[in-house]
Amino acid sequence: MEDLGPASAWSVGFTYSAIGNDTLVERWNGSSWSIVPSPNRSAQNFLLAVKAFGEADVWAVGSNNVPSTLFFETMVQRWNGSSWSIVPSPSPDPFESHLLAMDGVASDDLWAVGYTQASPDAIRSPLAMHWDGFNWQVTSIPPVNDSGLEGIVAIASDDVWAVGFTFSVQPLSQMPYAIHWDGIRWTSVSIPPTSSQGGHLYDVTALSPTEVYAVGESGDASIPVLVMRWDGASWTVVPGPTPRSSAIAWDVTPLGSSELLLVGSSAKVRHGNLLPSKTFVVTGTP
Repeated sequence: MEDLGPASAWSVGFTYSAIGNDTLVERWNGSSWSIVPSPNRSAQNFLLAVKAFGEADVWAVGSNNVPSTLFFETMVQRWNGSSWSIVPSPSPDPFESHLLAMDGVASDDLWAVGYTQASPDAIRSPLAMHWDGFNWQVTSIPPVNDSGLEGIVAIASDDVWAVGFTFSVQPLSQMPYAIHWDGIRWTSVSIPPTSSQGGHLYDVTALSPTEVYAVGESGDASIPVLVMRWDGASWTVVPGPTPRSSAIAWDVTPLGSSELLLVGSSAKVRHGNLLPSKTFVVTGTP
């Protein structure tokens, strides 16, 4: 969701249709939510992130299946103040190209991230695309194992973080993954092991260049919710909420200059059975 003020906000997603999924865009006017028509390309259409720079400049990204195929391509849409339209965007791999998150510092300096896959048995590769006001262009990312990007925060034109997962052999699991844009290139930034069970980062936000927070899951019961902090020199695990024995933090966003809002889901194991998941919302000063 993207908030422009008490009387203006946008939320995107997808809804079920007779043949698959259609994009879904809703707008808050200060008193109620309403659905705003948005285009679809084919049977399967998904919008997963939104970014607004003003009432007449709102972006959304996701993916859709290439018509009459099972392949997926990136989807980018833009609101011009009166209607949503599809903006051409590259899809680097013919089998699957997905966009999962976006952020930017200006309407001509916007990022979208996700992953690609060249074939059903190929590894996933992280995807980062940049909008310069005229075109979307894929940027180069240092090679890594099976990986994807699921969250991004743009602090400045030369200070952008993206997070997600990468596959590790030792231990054999997914591990937290982070890259940084310095205005010229992306660089992989080391993250210490969070647990022997691996981990996964789903979102990232910043209170300042030296207070960057990423959230997700650790796979370790002793760290129910994974919260990590970049202090300007390194990433470390910091204490997070403990809603239940098994929990995932999906999103994090600033509340003012010193607080964070964290949203996730949690479940509890009782007598060897996993109980239904519950949503949790936590606010606090890190």
